[in-house]
Amino acid sequence: AARIAVKSTNLRILYIDDQVPHRLLGSGLPRSNDILKELVRLGHHVVCSTFTFPVLGDAYVDIPREVEIFDGFCFRRKLVEEYMPWVNVVWLSRPHNLKLLLKEHPAALAARKFGLVYDAEAIFSQRARDKTLLLGESGRWRDPLELSGPEEEFDLAKTADCVSVVSEDDRKVMLEAGIRPVHVVGHRVSVLPTETSFAQRD
Repeated sequence: AARIAVKSTNLRILYIDDQVPHRLLGSGLPRSNDILKELVRLGHHVVCSTFTFPVLGDAYVDIPREVEIFDGFCFRRKLVEEYMPWVNVVWLSRPHNLKLLLKEHPAALAARKFGLVYDAEAIFSQRARDKTLLLGESGRWRDPLELSGPEEEFDLAKTADCVSVVSEDDRKVMLEAGIRPVHVVGHRVSVLPTETSFAQRD
């Protein structure tokens, strides 16, 4: 209780992603890195936990020191039993992590007192469908956490109190599936103005 400042008036947020969101890793993690930094800038108390990978190397290489980094891959039960009951918000990224949490700890979500933000990051079932169309099914190993289709992905999203996606197109897909509320949290892009005038550009 002392460690996570339960008497603070700011939010206590548990941010969960596959791994510590270092910018150099790509795959949506630069966006996660920006979200994490923005939550800290807003004054919230943030714990960043991995879920499908252990914490490796210097976890603070591009993560603010105000963030507590936790290895939820190695200590998942401790994460669920000792951290989740004390936070105001669990911000959980990617469908396979939500599916794993629901599978292994359904009671923790059913009896939750925290708000659950599900960061879809993208519509993953569409990616899987396109990959199957391109490569075919023959001999392909299926991860047990892989989505069976869009219905399962939307059912997962409906367990959350709030959903975030990266684009307006993804937001429309979620809304059409009956999911509410859905917010767009896109990628932060630095403006690099060119010296070439508009008329000179082709």
